[in-house]
Amino acid sequence: MAKYYWKKNDWEQANRVLSEGLRVLDKEDKDYHNLMVQQLEYEAFKDPITALHEMKKIKSYEVSEINYAKLLYIQTRLLMEETKLEEAYETLDKGLEYVNEGNYFAQDKLLPLFNRLQAWKRGEEVVTYEGTLETKEGKPIKGAAVFLVKPNHISSSSMAREKSAKSI
Repeated sequence: MAKYYWKKNDWEQANRVLSEGLRVLDKEDKDYHNLMVQQLEYEAFKDPITALHEMKKIKSYEVSEINYAKLLYIQTRLLMEETKLEEAYETLDKGLEYVNEGNYFAQDKLLPLFNRLQAWKRGEEVVTYEGTLETKEGKPIKGAAVFLVKPNHISSSSMAREKSAKSI
C-alpha cells in the first residue's frame, strides 16, 4: 500500500502506512525489516541527512542480506550525492564484506557502484547523468536506457556491434 502512495507522490500517507505496519509487527519479523528499509528509502527522498544517519545505525546482522544490500546502496548513493566520495567508498568497501557477491542486488547495483568509486580512486572523474527519455510528443519511454561510452572504448561497446551489424 505504501508503494501505491509513494508512486502518487503522497509521502505522508506512504509514511503513515509504513509506520502503522512497523507499530504492529514484531521487531524480529522479516516483514518488519522490509518495512523499515522501505521507510528509510522513502525518508531518503524527503530528508536524506536524517535517513543517512538512521541507516548508519543498522548493522548487517540486524536485517536480511538483501535488505542490508539495499541500505548499503542507498547510503552510498546519498554520500555520493553529497560529494562525500571517500566516505562513500569506505562505506561500500566495508559493507561489501557482509554481502554475498552472488546476490543479485550486489551484481546489479552494488558492484557497478563500487567499480565507479574504484575508478574515482584511480583518478577518473565520477559523473552522473539523470533524465527521462521521451517521445516527440513528450511521453516518457518506459524501460529505455542510455549507455555512455568513452570514445576509446567504442570498439567493445554495443554501439560498435550495432554499427558493424548494420554495415553487413
